[in-house]
Amino acid sequence: MFAGLTLAALPWGVAAAAPPDALTPEPPEIVGGEPSLVCAWPSVVALQTGGLCTGTLVHPRVVVYAAHCGTFHSAVLFGEDVGAPAREVATLRCERHSELFAVSSMDFAYCELAEPVGDIAITPPLFGCDEALIEVGTPVTIVGFGDTTSDGPEQVGIKHEATTSIVGYVSTVGIGGMGTGADAGDSGGPAFVQLDDGSWRLLGVVSGGGGDGASVQYVPAPVVIEWIEDRSGIDITPCHAGDGSWAPTPGCEGFYIATEPGAEWADGCPSARSGPSDRCGTPWTELADTQPPSVGFIEPASGDSFAGTGLVFTVLAEASDAGVGVAQVRLSVDGAAWVDALGQAAVDEVPPYRFDSILIAETGEHLLELEAIDYFGNSSTASAVITLTEPSGDGDGDPGDGDSGAGATTTDTGAAPPDDEGGDCQCASEGDGVPVHALGSLVLLAVVTRRRRGSSQLGRGASPELKTARCPR
Repeated sequence: MFAGLTLAALPWGVAAAAPPDALTPEPPEIVGGEPSLVCAWPSVVALQTGGLCTGTLVHPRVVVYAAHCGTFHSAVLFGEDVGAPAREVATLRCERHSELFAVSSMDFAYCELAEPVGDIAITPPLFGCDEALIEVGTPVTIVGFGDTTSDGPEQVGIKHEATTSIVGYVSTVGIGGMGTGADAGDSGGPAFVQLDDGSWRLLGVVSGGGGDGASVQYVPAPVVIEWIEDRSGIDITPCHAGDGSWAPTPGCEGFYIATEPGAEWADGCPSARSGPSDRCGTPWTELADTQPPSVGFIEPASGDSFAGTGLVFTVLAEASDAGVGVAQVRLSVDGAAWVDALGQAAVDEVPPYRFDSILIAETGEHLLELEAIDYFGNSSTASAVITLTEPSGDGDGDPGDGDSGAGATTTDTGAAPPDDEGGDCQCASEGDGVPVHALGSLVLLAVVTRRRRGSSQLGRGASPELKTARCPR
């Protein structure tokens, strides 16, 4: 993975971090990298639909990687050998932030897994007070499944690691050099930094540039957080609020420190894990919260009436908690939990709380219910009754056109809370096509055997379309 391919120069107009003239990096501890031991860095995964890339499990349900690797990934592979993975986990969906196929700070994407991976210690993204670690000279460990050679045919598919450092930071983070660096197949792979408690954080995601052991540009991890949480509705920063302030939850512990001797994948790769973090403030275990959160409808409002058959609308909710914070908001329609098009119960973990494409087919009154649950199990509910009438021929049927009234609210305490086109057609090659390394992006072109806690924003930007078409041959 470290050294072997001379990649194209950065495209004009793309900012890149270069080491200052006065900086002379010390020789890396591991020149060119070395194979990772069994279960080492268990959160580092491979994606190989349309080309080999690397990603990181930052939440039991979320893998972060590079946008130029595409979104047509049906599964992620755990283990040390892509040819013989220890575990294969199906994805529910993958989305990318940008269609730009170039080295940039916008080059990131995520996959939501079909089932949570609960036995593997995650490595969350760097955020909040820890962002100060993104500076020249900070030591990092880089991991990936890419090319490991500087001469001869590419040797890929085996997890390797190396210790190096940050050599520059503008809009992207320059990492490695002097014979150690990411290469083809490492796109989307992590640079990890270790905190004082021994646990690790994802500092950056490989975008491209470099090769042959030269420095490579990484997307800074803090950049990816807001968009991924907004799109997925999953909180991937359990220690911080959306503005980066310290807001620990019970998820702010248990992060990867080191793999235990003799660990095996069959046993879930037992690892030393961090305790409740006090990195930037009081740990969550010292917080007290006996009060339920508040929750209410923004739209539609109770009493709204809509004319038409087959009403499709969006529910916007607001929820807050003066204690440890809102863990999730759930939606029910006519007494049953609403299930989205992917077969998932309507649950949102980060504000603004939003539920799209709610469908009501029958005329008459319908009951909408919200439940907000905080991290200590305190809960409250809110309800709204809307009416669907026969079409009159002159109404538009949009939510918000009818009269509104107050919804009912109740509280309870103590209940525990429960694709694309083949990688943009530049990342992948099918049939007899010849793989091309484009614009310095470190994807190996050969297959080897929703929103922020603490945010006040009520809207969401336009959603990029999920694509499923393959590139033409």
